[in-house]
Amino acid sequence: MKSQMNAHSSSNAQSPWQQKVQVTAYGFDEAYPKVWLIFEALCLVALLGFLVWSCFIRQPRGDPKKPLPIKAVIASILSYAIARMMNIITLFLGIFKANVQQSYVIVSMLNQIFYLIAVMLGFYVFWKLIQKLLERLAEDKPSKAFAPMAIAHWVLLGVLSVLSAVECALYIAFVVKGINVGERYMKLAYEYNKVSAALSIFCWIASLEAFCWIIFVFVSAAPDRRAGLVSLSVGSFFFFLVNFVLAILQIIYVLEQNMAPDYLDAARTVIEFFCTIGIYAGVLLCFRKWHHVHISPPQKVLEAGGDEGETNEEDCNSSLRSYHSMVYSQQQEQLRYSFPQGAASAQQVHMYMPR
Repeated sequence: MKSQMNAHSSSNAQSPWQQKVQVTAYGFDEAYPKVWLIFEALCLVALLGFLVWSCFIRQPRGDPKKPLPIKAVIASILSYAIARMMNIITLFLGIFKANVQQSYVIVSMLNQIFYLIAVMLGFYVFWKLIQKLLERLAEDKPSKAFAPMAIAHWVLLGVLSVLSAVECALYIAFVVKGINVGERYMKLAYEYNKVSAALSIFCWIASLEAFCWIIFVFVSAAPDRRAGLVSLSVGSFFFFLVNFVLAILQIIYVLEQNMAPDYLDAARTVIEFFCTIGIYAGVLLCFRKWHHVHISPPQKVLEAGGDEGETNEEDCNSSLRSYHSMVYSQQQEQLRYSFPQGAASAQQVHMYMPR
């Protein structure tokens, strides 16, 4: 009895963060966490490949004052790769049912932080590219034509960043209170779910707005200058798709509080894997082909081409008239010296003068 009391007192003296716990995999079917782990690993490998690729991309020489957001893309890829690594560590511990200290939840906190950083940087990259394309589209006053849109984008990015910071703070507070046994934290979990769902819905709407702007620029571009815009359109579509899927999942399983199936996390990771490849491949290919991107409305191109064609045709006709006039004058001079003045043969020679 005394030994039990000592053990109990030593347990009370020990910090909850140092207590040993067994990490268990999510759900009852062990196959789904393994699928989840496999696609997390594949996503990490793809991100590392994109990271190496992005390091070899250089800024175009044409516009040094407004460079492409290459550093932001690198930071986004790196942040997302770190988040995937944290998730892989947690899944490994759960699949093998490892006994670890409670402080392992710091890995989940880092996963949440770096994931949201990657998402915010993704929005920054797309909106930065949209602004550069819109400035090219406005030929007369590129600095003022779409200035309100740029301000709206940065305000929206600020709102998303604030929501992300609030979500991170609530998640960390939720985890910390969950470890400190005895504290009531269900209300905090409810607040976290609301903020997380709101952020997902805002990201869905914002990604749709970015996708629509890129499609608008793509349609406005000259048909033979859409090489870089095709890949950017594909990347923005996958960016919208992944945010759309995450928002729908938040609405169904968080706001409506439906029971999530065991395969949900595995299925979500598969979708995120393909969307991640589409997003970063599209953006990086756009950077590689940026010098081919030429924004000019098709109507203006056709009108300019038509005017130029008409001008060239008039110049050509004028040149032909001048040439025939010169030939006619030379032939008249030759006839005058070849035949005597007043000879019938000279009077019978007729030259065609084009009108």
